Amino acid sequence: MGFKPRATASTTINSGTAYYIKAKVNSNNNGTSTSSSGWHSLSNTSKVSTSKLVASTEKATFHGYHELKKKKSSPLETANTTLKF
Repeated sequence: MGFKPRATASTTINSGTAYYIKAKVNSNNNGTSTSSSGWHSLSNTSKVSTSKLVASTEKATFHGYHELKKKKSSPLETANTTLKF
């Protein structure tokens, strides 16, 4: 009892570096409130991670949002992830 769930979001490219990579994680705190890590973005890298986001309730759902562009002219690639406690 009393454990507050926590999560991070990370986005990684399989090889080389990307023009830019972004990630953020939001939490739905058992339907009572929401919070966000905000976007974390890096250029010319292979990975980005958010800071740890701690829920304010014992039950929470985390939603990760991920974006990357391999090159400046490449199409935007996106993905979403979910983790429930």
